[in-house]
Amino acid sequence: MKAVKLAYGVKKYIVIQLAHFDSARAVASSVKDEFGIDVSEQQISMYLPDRNPKLAKQWVDLFNAERDKFRNDASDIPLYHRAYRLKELQRLYDNNSRNTVAILMILKQAAQEEGSYFKSNPLKLRNTTGQRSTK
Repeated sequence: MKAVKLAYGVKKYIVIQLAHFDSARAVASSVKDEFGIDVSEQQISMYLPDRNPKLAKQWVDLFNAERDKFRNDASDIPLYHRAYRLKELQRLYDNNSRNTVAILMILKQAAQEEGSYFKSNPLKLRNTTGQRSTK
């Protein structure tokens, strides 16, 4: 695939997505969806500072700033928030009303999210003789 000339906004989008640890394949797919442009993974990879020592300073600076921001601030990621995770678990629970195994796994995960379940009800394992373990 021949290298495509990219507009400033597309380049910026690519650099930001790469800084957020998206793969070149994922970014290429995302660029196709967002901008309607077919860009090869190789061309996307050229916006990684460690792969392209000749990358323009503005893109290196943007990449480093976005990477630092992404590593240090996860608050804009929905799964970071407990309320969002519980809401999604509720949705899964509602959609799996006939699947007992899934329901049990969802309930266990919700208890873990709540945090108090495993503090007040520690797991008590039984040894091979059927007696409760003291450990």
